[in-house]
Amino acid sequence: MTVKYKVLVTGTRGKSSLVRMMTAGFRFAGMACFSRMTGVIPTELSPHGVRRIIRSREGHIKELQWWLSTVPPVADAIVVENSAVSEEFQPLAARWLKPDLVVWTNLREDHFEAWGPTKGGARLALFSGIPKKVAVVLGPGMDGDERLLELLKKNQNTIYFTQGDFCSFEDANVALAIQAFKILGLNMTKDMIYAYLEDDPGRFKVLKAGRGALAFAFAANDLESTVDLFASLGWNKKETSIL
Repeated sequence: MTVKYKVLVTGTRGKSSLVRMMTAGFRFAGMACFSRMTGVIPTELSPHGVRRIIRSREGHIKELQWWLSTVPPVADAIVVENSAVSEEFQPLAARWLKPDLVVWTNLREDHFEAWGPTKGGARLALFSGIPKKVAVVLGPGMDGDERLLELLKKNQNTIYFTQGDFCSFEDANVALAIQAFKILGLNMTKDMIYAYLEDDPGRFKVLKAGRGALAFAFAANDLESTVDLFASLGWNKKETSIL
């Protein structure tokens, strides 16, 4: 099967949202795009719509290999999320997909049980999933990570950056998606990408709850992201309960 564009999404946070954004862009370009993400619920996005992947047992990295085998020959683009946590399994997604571009959303402390309590452990684990000589576009703020840049240069990766300061990680991801499309030779706008986020079940949003409000914040499951999302609300800490 010959696919014109194959994109692998990695990073600490926002991978599933970035997959949705890349899918939206390819669709606006009139391409048949097939995508897979883990997120809140394992999901396939295709020209036929949204399909939940129902598991009969716990998730396994080989689910991606199986899914790739089901992508039809009509595909113009494939976008997948590297859902592996273990450093041992990180390289498998790239081995199976053989991506033309890797999009790295961000780098934060996470998965302490596997990566340890520092950003250095997260950096090494995620870097182990980056194939040699493949272009990598980094999310906003990552241009200052000298250790990461050193590793990528030794890995013979062409490095692209996304510039700008953003109020939310969603805005940062939109800018990253636009930059990724630019590298692929496609011009996309914010409106094209945002239009496809409404059906994201894990998207951060504020819902009415009786006389109060509920911030649906399951998109953040690390301390830094949670603090950022709370700050964006402007809510008084004493008047807010966390469930």
